[in-house]
Amino acid sequence: MTALFRTALVLTAALSLFATPALAEEESIEKEGTFIHTLQEFPNCRVDTLKLKYHIKEESGAPHVSAAFQWQANKESAPDCLPKDVKIALQMFSRSGHVKNINFQPEILKSGEGYGKPDANVRKWDKLLCGWGREDVNDCFSEDEAKKFLKSGYKVVGFYVWR
Repeated sequence: MTALFRTALVLTAALSLFATPALAEEESIEKEGTFIHTLQEFPNCRVDTLKLKYHIKEESGAPHVSAAFQWQANKESAPDCLPKDVKIALQMFSRSGHVKNINFQPEILKSGEGYGKPDANVRKWDKLLCGWGREDVNDCFSEDEAKKFLKSGYKVVGFYVWR
């Protein structure tokens, strides 16, 4: 497969995220859903599945977001091996091609114990859509950029777990 063909496939997949009928001037920012990852490794911990439930909405002019997390350890790992300080980055893709994240730090229970207490906060607009990881976590959109990103249509495309 040539590099040009791979690039075309990636571009086609990204554009297909938005292959929907014409949108109104502004969309509601509200979205909710669940993502599942399989087979992830951390130091001294193998995880078979990671699940994240999220909800994003605007209420009284402020962004409200929440995320709850559960996981299942591999049979060879201890049920409390996942570090309690992991962070979650919910990845979002805009119609204009921007990628930003909402970063969370939900409660992490032992393997198989269900969803922990969600990280549910009213956030400031200028701290809502940011990068992820140690270097980019403070690279956030301004209030105007965040509102434009969310109200012009976006897709939640996945999540990352990081320390």
